[in-house]
Amino acid sequence: METICSNCQTAHNHETKYCLDCGHLLVVKEVEKTEALAFGYKPKKKMHPLLLVIFVVCFWAAFFGIYTLLKPSLDSLKPSVEDLNPKIDAELANVAENMNRGCPFQVDEITVLVNVKAMPNKTIQYNYKLNDITKAEINLDTVKKYIFPNLLKNAKENPDAQSFRDKEVTIKYNYSDKNGEHVTEYVVTPDMYK
Repeated sequence: METICSNCQTAHNHETKYCLDCGHLLVVKEVEKTEALAFGYKPKKKMHPLLLVIFVVCFWAAFFGIYTLLKPSLDSLKPSVEDLNPKIDAELANVAENMNRGCPFQVDEITVLVNVKAMPNKTIQYNYKLNDITKAEINLDTVKKYIFPNLLKNAKENPDAQSFRDKEVTIKYNYSDKNGEHVTEYVVTPDMYK
């Protein structure tokens, strides 16, 4: 496509801006839009950055507004802790009943599991008796140093206790001497084994 100088009528290449003979500015013809549309090309409109920011802010405002409105109704679908506690307490009563069928059970050479009790508020209690030892013979510091950490480790890592961990059950360990006198108690709460 050639461009003709309007001053001296010299033909020039379409890429040239000025006439090579007279130095006059050449008029550049624009391609008609109908040619571009004939090929199916439509130029893209660029979105203004401010419009994009406004869109994002409105989207998030709408999202959080809807979430805030629906949250109370979503919370009502979840069972409350008060609704679940009786069910879990009933399960613990069943566990205690099944375990008591095998009691008394010799755990080690000095410890006997006497019985298991299901307590309210998702609590299970293991009652142990220390054979051949009286309360006066027991050093509580030694018990706290060696036995309590093992009980906590058992609550945290024992695969059989996974159900208790999932349901956030409190586990109580009661120890009495050979005469039945209470020696000590150790309580493992859900906060301790999580």
